[in-house]
Amino acid sequence: MDMLLSAGPLLRLLAVYLFALGLSTVLGTRNQAGVLQTEQYVELQQPPVSGCDLNWDPHVGDPCTWVGMSCQPSPAPTTRLMSVNISAMGCVAFWESFVSYGRGLLEAYPDLNLISLDVSFNNFFGPVSLPQVPATLQWLSARSNPNLGSPVNFSALPVALRHLDLSLCYFSGPLDLSGLPPSLEFLRLSGNNFYGAVDLSRLPAGLQVLELRRTGISGVVDLDNLPPTLVHLDLSVNNLGGRLWFFKLPSGLRFLDLSMNAFEGNVNFTKLPPAMQTVRLSMCAQLNGFLDMAQLPEGLQELTVSSTSLSGAISFAGLPQGMQILSLSTNLLNGTADLTELPGSLLVLDLSDNEFHGSLDLRQLPRNLTTLLLQKNNFQGPVHLSLLPPSLTQLSLADNALVGLANLSTVSEAARLLDLSRNDFSLLVLSQGILDSAANTHNLNLAGNQWACPLPPLPIWMSLPCSGVSPIAVVGASLRSFASGVFSCVLSSWRKGYPCFSPWVGIACEDSEEAPEGVAVVRV
Repeated sequence: MDMLLSAGPLLRLLAVYLFALGLSTVLGTRNQAGVLQTEQYVELQQPPVSGCDLNWDPHVGDPCTWVGMSCQPSPAPTTRLMSVNISAMGCVAFWESFVSYGRGLLEAYPDLNLISLDVSFNNFFGPVSLPQVPATLQWLSARSNPNLGSPVNFSALPVALRHLDLSLCYFSGPLDLSGLPPSLEFLRLSGNNFYGAVDLSRLPAGLQVLELRRTGISGVVDLDNLPPTLVHLDLSVNNLGGRLWFFKLPSGLRFLDLSMNAFEGNVNFTKLPPAMQTVRLSMCAQLNGFLDMAQLPEGLQELTVSSTSLSGAISFAGLPQGMQILSLSTNLLNGTADLTELPGSLLVLDLSDNEFHGSLDLRQLPRNLTTLLLQKNNFQGPVHLSLLPPSLTQLSLADNALVGLANLSTVSEAARLLDLSRNDFSLLVLSQGILDSAANTHNLNLAGNQWACPLPPLPIWMSLPCSGVSPIAVVGASLRSFASGVFSCVLSSWRKGYPCFSPWVGIACEDSEEAPEGVAVVRV
């Protein structure tokens, strides 16, 4: 302290400044391990961070061994490339103090070049001053630091920056992307509070990923002059408008999500880029016209177009052979639905809440289909359910006009949803596994049909009404439990052997094409 007081005014001023930054300024040299070789240093505070344990001490080993830091060799023999990752550590810090501390640390270790900084999922706060970020930085993520809300000047970013993720930080103000670094390849700003229009015609020429989901932007957006290198574009959950023209999208674009906006007019899906794999265009109520799926890109895996005003008949023939998800719910689509030529790769098919009509053939569905949602249409007549894919875990045929036998004996016991409600089914086939599953998960909905008596032994909570006496079909031992649970009279013969061979009193058996193998169709 005496030495400091006896020093000149300039040195005293420098010491006070460094103390305010919480840095450790070295007045000596370091050996090859990065350890101080002299005791002539001014020791100051720890890093301006709380809530997490950082052993960042310039007098303890090499910074490359500190918590959250790692280094790699540089092409230049006298420098090393350093990455800092303290994401999800619960750190609390004032942004400017933290960045100032880092700059001072780099000055103390001139052989280190910071190329990557990840402080995501912490509690950094205060205004973000980007000019203080080191010029060597190539990768920056401050995702999910909700107290960083302030305007951001993107033109002050390092020229070398390639990756920028400032999502879920609640930044505010207009969004000006015209001054982004020319080398930027990845930009994610989703979950902020920007406002006003955004110009996408002056983005960096090499940009590959652009995510502006739920950012508050609005106005007409021009998609005709996007960077040719773009492969991923997410503008969903905003208030963007105008017409959609797909024929000028980048040819290599693979992912496109424009859902929950105010786009309007006709959409031509035959003009999608050939590399497209995922298209999501939901909850854009002013989109209209017809849905032509005859010339979709060969590599398309997902097409989700729901809650629009698209109308007319559609054909399911010729869909891309690798398609996995086809979701067209809540539109005005009509006509018949031929589901016998769907791609074998399809996992999810959702045609719910449209105006499809006619018969329904479910005997040739893709074998790996997991979800089939056809509720709220006008499908009519009998439907064969005994040949449903074994992988099916969600089936909804509710709110149609289907009749006859509902044979669910082959549906997986792991099914999470079985909804046949509000049709005109009269006969029911269930496996004991489905009954057991329904008793525990309440995943079975049969209400609002014209069930004939007697019904199989359904869980008490279902309480389905029935009328008349008609043929029933039950799997395995469930007929025996049905008899003992429903009738108050004593049917002693309904206790032993097989009902068709014993025979049981009042039982007559017959064959049926709709009954699965091993299932007795019975007249009582």
